[in-house]
Amino acid sequence: MNEKKAVVVYVDDKPYLVHQAKALWASIQHIRCLNTDLVCFGPEQVLCQFLDHQNLIKIIQPTHRLSDLYGYINSIACFDKPEASFLKNYGMILKTDVDTFLTPSWLQYKPGSFCFGRGKYVHDEITKKSIQELASNFKLLHRGVHNIGSTFAGSADDVIKVCKLATQLTEHLIEVTFLKNHGEWPSWFRGVSSMYATEIAVNHFFENASSRFDLLDKNSDSKEDVNLFPHIHCWHTQNDYSKHKWIDGHYKNFSEDGLDLNIIKDYCLAMAIRAKFL
Repeated sequence: MNEKKAVVVYVDDKPYLVHQAKALWASIQHIRCLNTDLVCFGPEQVLCQFLDHQNLIKIIQPTHRLSDLYGYINSIACFDKPEASFLKNYGMILKTDVDTFLTPSWLQYKPGSFCFGRGKYVHDEITKKSIQELASNFKLLHRGVHNIGSTFAGSADDVIKVCKLATQLTEHLIEVTFLKNHGEWPSWFRGVSSMYATEIAVNHFFENASSRFDLLDKNSDSKEDVNLFPHIHCWHTQNDYSKHKWIDGHYKNFSEDGLDLNIIKDYCLAMAIRAKFL
């Protein structure tokens, strides 16, 4: 059995996203997980900012043709390229965003089958109906599972096929569905097109995909034990740890002194601080 794991992200050409990816990398180094590679897709001018390491795989890839209109598409479209075939060398793939962290419990994490973390983009019946209508228009099966997160894990084949279909659906949403009317958050809204597309793809391909809200995408401002959750995600919050407060310079003069790395919010801040030196 192939025990090798890959955590896969696309790193766009923005300084704060590079920092976030380095904080994720800092967390992987911290837990000393030698069977896990961080696979970073991205433009050459971005990836050259990461020091070479045997567990850091850099795959140069241009941005998607629609990225100027909708940058989030890069995180799924990177799987829809010939370079992504490299991922079939791994026994398990975790597709996630750069504003995430792995924890020591990642060392024992074995999902077994396709699973996903939490999303927070379906808030009303209008959105549910619109997603289901889109699936029907493409003759795709929607099994009624909503709020599928941008983090999901499975075999390389499974993750790649989800991302390929999600890319095609996102292209349609941006170029057709929301071309003239962008909708309005928190209802049916162009700004989360890739989330709608991913939801449809997962529903279509998997009858028994499991939601692992208890393990994936744990919020970074939690005061809970970091060892209970293998994966942490930065949600939109001003509570510590907050990626927005980092971007605004709030933590500029912070150090690790006094932080308790067994607590999620402190652990995330520590990894963000370490990222400055990577």
